[in-house]
Amino acid sequence: MAVFGPRRSRAAKNDEALVFSIIVEHASTVLPGSSLDAGSGELIVPLATDRRARVATGKLVAHALSRPEPERVDIVRAWLAEIAEALRAGIIGDDGARAPAAADLRLRVMPTWAPDTLAAVTSQPVPVAFDAIVVFTGRDRWEYLPPSQAQAFGGAVEAAGTAVRQTITEELHDVDVRDHDLNGFQLRMVAKDGCPFVTTALLSLRRFMPQPVDDALVIAPRYSAIALLPLTAKDEIRIATVLAGVARDMYANAPDQCSAGVYWWHDGTFHPLDLDDDGTVVLEVELAAVAAALA
Repeated sequence: MAVFGPRRSRAAKNDEALVFSIIVEHASTVLPGSSLDAGSGELIVPLATDRRARVATGKLVAHALSRPEPERVDIVRAWLAEIAEALRAGIIGDDGARAPAAADLRLRVMPTWAPDTLAAVTSQPVPVAFDAIVVFTGRDRWEYLPPSQAQAFGGAVEAAGTAVRQTITEELHDVDVRDHDLNGFQLRMVAKDGCPFVTTALLSLRRFMPQPVDDALVIAPRYSAIALLPLTAKDEIRIATVLAGVARDMYANAPDQCSAGVYWWHDGTFHPLDLDDDGTVVLEVELAAVAAALA
């Protein structure tokens, strides 16, 4: 099975795990009530009124691993102390009253949330498999934007519009775009190490297509990496089975897991694909009609 993107060695994973263990051990005293999200590698910091901030640890881990092991505890404790000070200073809002500046807004496309969970954040739907969640950033961390704060930008739709523009200009202007051969098919990877907003490129797929098409197979195994494969003929659909393996492998090895699925992008909609145990692609009625219309 072909695997794309960086693969970390077992030793590197063990070293990262040691740094994460230091974070967990010392966060319990510096930031009581905080926890580490094992899937994303983010530190979850409790705020007032049942709110939480998600603090990226990627730069901290990279910095700690670049220094001798005896220095790592002090590096982590200094980082945790900075976060604690930011809480006290209101840089990380502690009551949800402070609205961020427009320059702080970003949009993060994520697998669809449950309606009750989605109601607590500012979002827009991305039919049918994703939601675009508005967040705000600051000092190497980001936090979900509550609906009450979206009013400072004219409402949810306007806040999302500002966020997507900021994400494109500030986060996606320097993504790495590379083509790979996947069993004779052209697979285009769009990635940016350490960036939690690359999945937002799903909103502007035509910009990244190697050729003008109306259909494509898409995977988003990491928030920092997506891949797309243009569809122009019926017999190309079979590559979805191989692409599913790529998605699962990248997802399993990712520190920022997004989705292990394969999606058929058509007319701005992401349709999740089902695969039988034997690898046969099962198409819903709408996609079967689309497939029949392909050359």
